[in-house]
Amino acid sequence: MITDTELLHLVMSRNADKDPDFVIAEFTAYKKKLAMLQLSPVDTVAEGVQAEAAPIKKPTKRNLKCDPATAIDHMSIRCCLCEKEGRRLSSVHLASHGITPEEYRKLCGYAPEQPLMGTVVYERSLRAMHNAQEARKRKKAMTGGMEDL
Repeated sequence: MITDTELLHLVMSRNADKDPDFVIAEFTAYKKKLAMLQLSPVDTVAEGVQAEAAPIKKPTKRNLKCDPATAIDHMSIRCCLCEKEGRRLSSVHLASHGITPEEYRKLCGYAPEQPLMGTVVYERSLRAMHNAQEARKRKKAMTGGMEDL
């Protein structure tokens, strides 16, 4: 973990030519970003021992705000923990809830292989991946495998 002092030193060294108000604004912004990532700076306690961060509580079925059965649509997916909607549910978003994609699938009752994206978006991703693989095969066949050398 990083202390406030270390963070301030880092911001000041990167912005040595800037005015103090800018440095303070940058420090505050970085501190907020670290807090969002659950990497919040800790203040040093007496005798050089750092304070422990409170453990993140894992979400439970009680934390679900929508029905997982209706959360996945053709073009979108809704996070059952915060109801944010998007084309896919990323591991970064789930990390903001302190959970992995595997834990999320288990929590919502999804199969382990269930893609966390809209069904049409998933089909398009598969098609794009297949097309890219075919293009690589064609390129390799045209060059006779020379790009591997």
